[in-house]
Amino acid sequence: YSLDSTKKGGQVVVVGLFGGAFQMPIPMFPLSAKSIGGSFVGNLEETKEMLELVKQGKVDPIPVSKRDIKEATQTLDDLRDGSITGRVVLQP
Repeated sequence: YSLDSTKKGGQVVVVGLFGGAFQMPIPMFPLSAKSIGGSFVGNLEETKEMLELVKQGKVDPIPVSKRDIKEATQTLDDLRDGSITGRVVLQP
C-alpha cells in the first residue's frame, strides 16, 4: 500500500517492528526509482513532520474495514496470504 502511494523517486520508511511479509518484483525498484528504508524509532522532528503531512491531506488514510468476530479465523488467513490492505476491525 505505501509503495503505491509514493511518487516516483520517493522513499518509504518502515518504522518499528512488525510481523508479516513484503513482496514486490525486484525490477520495480529501479523502474519506479523508489527506495525502502527502515528505522526502529523515529525522532520528534520526523513525527511532527509526518503529522503535518497527515493534517494537510498529503498522506492517504489507511483503509479500515470491519468484520464480524466470527470471521476471525478467515481474517487471520487473509492477513497471512496478503489479501488484506490496511486494517481490519473485528466486531462482536
